[in-house]
Amino acid sequence: MPLPSFPNSISLNQVNTELTRSATAQLSMNDTDLRTLFGRAGSGTSISMSDGHGKAWGSYVRFLLVGAGGGGGQGYAETNCGGCGCYNRWGGGGGGGGGVIHSTSTLIFFNQTYNISIGSGGGQASSGGSTSAFGFTAVGGGGGGQWGAGASGGSGGGGGGGQSHNSSSSGTGGAGTSGQGNNGGNGDAGSRYGGGGGGAGSAGSASSAGSGVYNDINGSSLLYSPGGSGGGNGFNGSSGGGSYGSGGRGGGYGNPGCGSTGNGGGGGQNGVAMIRLPSSISVTATGSVSSAVVGSDRVYTFTGAGTFRINT
Repeated sequence: MPLPSFPNSISLNQVNTELTRSATAQLSMNDTDLRTLFGRAGSGTSISMSDGHGKAWGSYVRFLLVGAGGGGGQGYAETNCGGCGCYNRWGGGGGGGGGVIHSTSTLIFFNQTYNISIGSGGGQASSGGSTSAFGFTAVGGGGGGQWGAGASGGSGGGGGGGQSHNSSSSGTGGAGTSGQGNNGGNGDAGSRYGGGGGGAGSAGSASSAGSGVYNDINGSSLLYSPGGSGGGNGFNGSSGGGSYGSGGRGGGYGNPGCGSTGNGGGGGQNGVAMIRLPSSISVTATGSVSSAVVGSDRVYTFTGAGTFRINT
């Protein structure tokens, strides 16, 4: 955290701690890092403890973390109960959108290498992977239910709808992570539709998927982490839309006739991490990363694992 602000006093122990050193380490006013921290670089430049008021050994950055979307559940229809007029059928629940974390100002320490991990989209009925950086984790979206309940996640997966020859039941939507996403919708036993996956912007329902959220960190307002819609009669499961963190669509149940039929659930979309800071700041970024200038800033976009470091 930054050094005390005026008129509070500053100790050398506090300066050492801010520089990520032992609090009792030997330190002089001509120390290169101390002068950099105080904004008084150069051994001939005058310096005093008051120059350190409110200073921080790092840079404040803006970042966006998006967990991967969950996969939609499989739809199914079968005639295995003794005759062609006797069947079970259900639509798969939609996958939940990945959790979203957006920080407009987080202190990142100089000369420290941070690991970045990116979640992969969940396969059929499977939850998406989480995206992590700087001690924060955007949780992957929950997988959609297959008659049963959807899984919890950044946003929860929808429950599978269902109806059998001797009962009508449906799965419940999975729970979303507070501050990152919303709950999935319950399946509808009457229509046999699967519930919609929760999105980062709103919860899913028995009839529709939850909405995503828009963010302009890279200079354009783009949609992230909507939920996948639930499967119904004849619907094909499909992967989440082009948005990072989208949940996959649930598979439909089809019409069984005298056999078994159904559609698989679609996969969720991968997560992403974006970091924005002034272009004048020296950065070392490795791994699956690209960068682009946006006004006076530069945005680093990680689509796979990597590292991020701010240099002095």
